[in-house]
Amino acid sequence: MIDSHLSVHGDVLTNVFTPGPCIGADGDISTDLPPHPPDPLAGVWEEELMPLLQRAPALTPITLLEHLQRQKPDVNWLPLQRTL
Repeated sequence: MIDSHLSVHGDVLTNVFTPGPCIGADGDISTDLPPHPPDPLAGVWEEELMPLLQRAPALTPITLLEHLQRQKPDVNWLPLQRTL
């Protein structure tokens, strides 16, 4: 069973899905959730992207990724396009 509810984070409304209990190979029911992958934008969202968006809210994800690519060329930012 999956529960769905809306969640507000700042000015962003998101749909949050909460998975129900998992049944293990041994038949035991577990409510432990798998760990979330690390946030790929941690360290750049608040520090770099939010100030840009506050000054120019119409910036596109591609523009933000191009900015990150110029600022931190050692990271491949293109796969994060869907994240933004």
